[in-house]
Amino acid sequence: WAVPVLASAMLIAGATTNQRPPPGGSAPLWWPDWRDAQTWQVGIILGGGSCIYFGANTFIPDYLHATGAEDMIGPCLTSLNVGQLPASFLVMGFPERVTGKKGPLVALSVVSLVGLGLMLLPSPWARISGAGILGFAAAFGLILTLALPPMLAAASDVHRLSAGMFVIGYLTAFLVPLLGGIAWDATALPVTAFLPIVLGAAMVLAVAARLRPHQLTA
Repeated sequence: WAVPVLASAMLIAGATTNQRPPPGGSAPLWWPDWRDAQTWQVGIILGGGSCIYFGANTFIPDYLHATGAEDMIGPCLTSLNVGQLPASFLVMGFPERVTGKKGPLVALSVVSLVGLGLMLLPSPWARISGAGILGFAAAFGLILTLALPPMLAAASDVHRLSAGMFVIGYLTAFLVPLLGGIAWDATALPVTAFLPIVLGAAMVLAVAARLRPHQLTA
């Protein structure tokens, strides 16, 4: 899977030219502005959405095994990952209605909690549906967040906002899911392993509501 990425990078390097700054203008900066609130906002949204996916993908197998439902591991993981595809089609079909708006970001937080609730029910179909909803919410959030930097930053700063967003987002996505294992070890309750999903949804909900209103609409 690294080969397509490498091929794309080589195509970009060979088939595009660098944009030069206007005469008299300063050279563009490349280091993220860690003092910019937007860098942290979009980074936390990316991290929160990623926690939904990684928390589910990491702990669904162990949770089902601990609750005596080993036969559901395969169907639930399949649903989790297949559930991401409709999110891509939804954004592709209605880009102007869902990108750059607070409503869809808030909605994905609520939808992910609904998916988690279904996942915890004993019904096989509820678990499969819940896993699919979690996958949908995580992918939907990822796509919406990736679209934010060019909407929030000036053209000369999009790369800086994106870089900071990825650093904060994936650091969050690495650290927060660890809390699921810690909570499970501390309480001996398998359900506490899904704490990262709840935290991820809460982070997206809290931060999305605080994005600048003149740049994002409801």
